[in-house]
Amino acid sequence: MFVREGNMADASVIARITVDTWRTTYRGIIPDETLDKLSYSEREKFVIDFLANPKENTFLFVYENAREDVLGFILGGPERFGMTRFSGEIYAIYVLENYQGKCIGKQLMQAAFNKMAKSGYTSASVWVLADNPYRHFYKKLMGIFVENRFFDGLSFAIYGWDNIRNVENL
Repeated sequence: MFVREGNMADASVIARITVDTWRTTYRGIIPDETLDKLSYSEREKFVIDFLANPKENTFLFVYENAREDVLGFILGGPERFGMTRFSGEIYAIYVLENYQGKCIGKQLMQAAFNKMAKSGYTSASVWVLADNPYRHFYKKLMGIFVENRFFDGLSFAIYGWDNIRNVENL
């Protein structure tokens, strides 16, 4: 079991993980109608575009088990919302429901922080739905609650790490 860089062959499974995880985690937080409309093919197109047209210092890692099944992924890069306190950002991290709580997310975050540090980032943030039942995950990884923000009609909690080099051993 290990973390590796994601590639085009992973696009469909990443799309499935995203949609399935949204549906299991955000039911009751995001309207059912929105979750039911999520499309594997649309999400796969997003992943393909992300990989085919990478922006500078972005990354995508996947977590594979011994059978080479992808069970989770993380993607990120430069901070996107003008929060000058942070140079990097985790854009998405998802692990299939049956594999949550098994340190997969922790390993993905470690890979992300290592990549960010090598790319010259010193700090990072992540936006999490404020009602996400798993937001304590970021606290366990030494993330500090920064603030709540509204975006696209949803409430987000922002967590951050002011010095990602201090969290090398999560």
